[in-house]
Amino acid sequence: MTGDRSQLVNFVQKFLGTVKFGNDHVAKIMGYGDYQIGNVTISRVYYVEGLGHNLFSVRQFCDSDLEVTFRQHTCFIRNFDGVDMLTGSRGNNLYTLSLQDMMASSPICLLSKASKTKSWLWHRRLSHLNFGAINHLARQGLVRGLPKLKFEKDHICLAYAMGKSTKKTHKPKSKDTNQEKLYLLHMDLCGPMRVESVNGKKYILVIVDDYSRFTLVKFLRSKDETPNFIIKFLEMIQVRPNVPVRRIRTDNGTEFVNQTLRNYYEKVGISHETSAASSSQQNGVIKRRNRTLIEAARIISGPALNDMTPGTISSGLVRPSSPSTYYVPPSRNDWDLLFQPMFDELLNHPPSVVNQAPEVIAPIAEVIPPVHADSTG
Repeated sequence: MTGDRSQLVNFVQKFLGTVKFGNDHVAKIMGYGDYQIGNVTISRVYYVEGLGHNLFSVRQFCDSDLEVTFRQHTCFIRNFDGVDMLTGSRGNNLYTLSLQDMMASSPICLLSKASKTKSWLWHRRLSHLNFGAINHLARQGLVRGLPKLKFEKDHICLAYAMGKSTKKTHKPKSKDTNQEKLYLLHMDLCGPMRVESVNGKKYILVIVDDYSRFTLVKFLRSKDETPNFIIKFLEMIQVRPNVPVRRIRTDNGTEFVNQTLRNYYEKVGISHETSAASSSQQNGVIKRRNRTLIEAARIISGPALNDMTPGTISSGLVRPSSPSTYYVPPSRNDWDLLFQPMFDELLNHPPSVVNQAPEVIAPIAEVIPPVHADSTG
């Protein structure tokens, strides 16, 4: 409250009651207005006729979740974090707060609040910085042009909420529901890749068996080759092991959802399942396998690909690549020799042998480099 009417703006003349001082004197409250000091505005300041000093209400400080402490020679107004907001001194049995000194030492006055428009304007200007940090910048004067006001959040920032939103995770199945191989196949097409293969192929078709997790990887030059290869693959695997494919699960890509495959599925009695749009979790088996294959390709790029022969893989030895060695792409026969045992193990039933002799595994001899004997001559 103040006794100087000229210091108030937006003044509203209204009798609001009386106030009683410590010396039992009573004064009338004749209205209220806004008290401005620079960029700081203290709202609803009472005008009391004949008041010789500007007074702060301790009750209003306490109602604003602030702590007021009076010492022998000083007084402090702190927030719950222990930060001093206002500091006063004692003189003539009165505790005095100098607003000019307060503006110089502690730039923010908690009784003055920025408007909602100004608060959210600075929130967006500072890249959606939280309001606690904005008040710290204003209190310390660390941002040029930032007014020395208290910024408050009156609602949740929509852009911040959308930026922090995530999809709800899908819990994995507790147990496998498929009890036979080739009952359900997962398929996905990756590409186009940034770097083409040596044969000019930039698409990768990945097929995973849900029961055994056996994975087939096929490199394609274009997406148009996908339907024909899928038909050939299904005809091959359904003839050899006599285990029909019942279900195929893919996304909604046109390489999987087309009339060619639809007619073939109806002919052989295969149920085609597609995942919902923007729900890659429904096809999580193939998505995780794609990530594994891509990471493996990055790691395996260390040794040269043409060094991966059946002999080096079985022995666990890979020759170091030489930059001066001319690169020769592996032939189709090399790939058949490398991957044919895995296909035979999956697609062919193991023969039943009665009274089979136990397999004898010869130990790998340890290679010890020769040690030259010291010459005694």
